[in-house]
Amino acid sequence: FEAIKLIRRGYFEGTFYALVVVAIATAAILRSTRATVLALAPLMVGVVWTLGLMHVFALRFNMANVWAMPPTIGTAAEFGLNIYVRFMEGRDRVGPTLARSTVLGVVLNGFTTMAGFASLLVARHQGIFGLGLLLTIGSAVSLVAALAVLPVLIVNFVLLGSAAAVSVAVLVGRLEDSAAEEWATRRALD
Repeated sequence: FEAIKLIRRGYFEGTFYALVVVAIATAAILRSTRATVLALAPLMVGVVWTLGLMHVFALRFNMANVWAMPPTIGTAAEFGLNIYVRFMEGRDRVGPTLARSTVLGVVLNGFTTMAGFASLLVARHQGIFGLGLLLTIGSAVSLVAALAVLPVLIVNFVLLGSAAAVSVAVLVGRLEDSAAEEWATRRALD
């Protein structure tokens, strides 16, 4: 039993180290505390939702699935970083702050990741099935957080300025690219 406790503790420490490494790498890329926190918000929300859904599905950490959190952390960080970096690029260019191609790329990435993890759900071994379920749930909720929660956080914590209304409308797709370009041209002439 002592060896099992040590292994389990090692996996939880590995999860902590994964969070630290992902946070450091994100901070190095974005070079801003606020940007880092926002980009990693889907990760944080995804982990909390995953732990909550574990209770709903009566999943407990065991020797087969305890290592599922580091891959979930990695995929969640990727979803959030892709959305946030594209937002920043769009904002700097005074164009659409979240291109449809970025959203589709993140969705495709999420679905292919979930498909790979969900392939473990056909396993007859209960531990492997639980691992697949936990990884699939973690990826799914992290994807939802990146696509639904992160844009709201961006609107509330970044777009509070003179261009907020237009940027919000572009972000949620209510303005076409041509309307955003027209607004940017008029703003440049003022």
